Amino acid sequence: MIIIIGITVLFTALTSVVYRNDYIARKEESLITHGENISKEYQSLHNGGIVNYEAILYEIRVLKNTDNADVFIIGSDGTVYITSDGSESKWIGVTVTNEVVSEILKGNVVTVKDENLNMFSEPVLAVGYPIIAGDNLNGGILMCVSMPEIEESVSSVFQTALKLMIIVSIIVIFLLYIFTRRITKPLVEMNEAAKIIADGNFDKRVAVSGEDEIGQLGESFNNMADSLEKQEILRRNFIANVSHDLRSPLTSIGGYVNAMLDGTIPEESYGKYLGIVSEEVDRLSKITNDIVALSSAQTSPLDLNLERFDINELIRDTVRSFDKTAADKKMYLKLILEEKETFVLADRDKIQRVLYNLLDNAFKFTPDEGQITVEISSLENQKVLVSVEDTGIGIPEEDKKYVFNRFYKTDSSRGMYKESGGLGLSIAREFINAHGESIGIVKSDETGTKFLFTLKKAEE
Repeated sequence: MIIIIGITVLFTALTSVVYRNDYIARKEESLITHGENISKEYQSLHNGGIVNYEAILYEIRVLKNTDNADVFIIGSDGTVYITSDGSESKWIGVTVTNEVVSEILKGNVVTVKDENLNMFSEPVLAVGYPIIAGDNLNGGILMCVSMPEIEESVSSVFQTALKLMIIVSIIVIFLLYIFTRRITKPLVEMNEAAKIIADGNFDKRVAVSGEDEIGQLGESFNNMADSLEKQEILRRNFIANVSHDLRSPLTSIGGYVNAMLDGTIPEESYGKYLGIVSEEVDRLSKITNDIVALSSAQTSPLDLNLERFDINELIRDTVRSFDKTAADKKMYLKLILEEKETFVLADRDKIQRVLYNLLDNAFKFTPDEGQITVEISSLENQKVLVSVEDTGIGIPEEDKKYVFNRFYKTDSSRGMYKESGGLGLSIAREFINAHGESIGIVKSDETGTKFLFTLKKAEE
């Protein structure tokens, strides 16, 4: 608003100055034109014609009425013979001496501004035009316009322009206020919502209206809030799951150990219960290893031990670790290898962890007598494509974008596999991203789910 007001004042002032100079220039040009017309009438007398005094008086009246000019016809000696005030003028017969008259009697067209000319009590714009008949200077015409009257005319235009600019500025400022409010109101709402979310209340949303940049920002803000709320739910679920997962084996271990210590469990049964304790320890170890692996991957760059190895062999070794699970669930494992050997350049241990996590996920969500297919194929850009497909229950459409998030479990509402902390796919994504490769879901419906990831093919 300050800028608009400043521009309005500056523009009006500049317009006034430009108009004033243009107005005076046009007034000066008009006086010179009338002076030339009067001079021509006088020149006709020298050429044997008859001076048309009516035409001369008409020009003088026009000057008086249109330009409000005082006109004096002076002789070669500076004596005034005719004025625009008529025969009653006090200047008739008076000899005038000033710088304008002096220049006229020299045969020059002369103009002066803001001069009193010792004839007026106020500054005037004066134009003098000589009357030359043949080679003789017969006198001249002196035309004077009051400068205060000129300034008054300019001031009138300036005031009109100023009023118009003020009206325009008020309209512009009003529209600017409406437009600014339209922009700032949703921004203020987002700011307040951000403070509420920062305090831990993730269910706050902002109203989105329109499809402009502000509307897009509001939509992005709501998406961010959705993501934060989802992450908060995942965090709480993870804490609950981990607490349960840690409490359950610790309770089991503590119970069996105490029972052996106080003699409740006979010595001959120690082997059986120590085996159970060992399984619970392995379970605890897996949970803690997953948490450490994910935390390490997300807090600092992973150190990759890149080596050239046969991915086909690694897949075979990893699949074998699920032989007992496959047999128990009567599942069919299918391995499709494009070539006998497919060498890649990657960190063998981390890729094995990725494969294990994907297979473990497939076994969990594939019913008995289902099928899991692992396929290796080559791409044109020196990449190897690895896919793991199952015939399981699939992933709901609304959950697909979250499956790689840490702590996320698609089966949380159904209570399946509570021993899982929801970190397997997150670890797989971090390890693949550390290689500069990609991992994702290409299919997930009621017929099953298919994950795939890429690796860099090793040179021959």
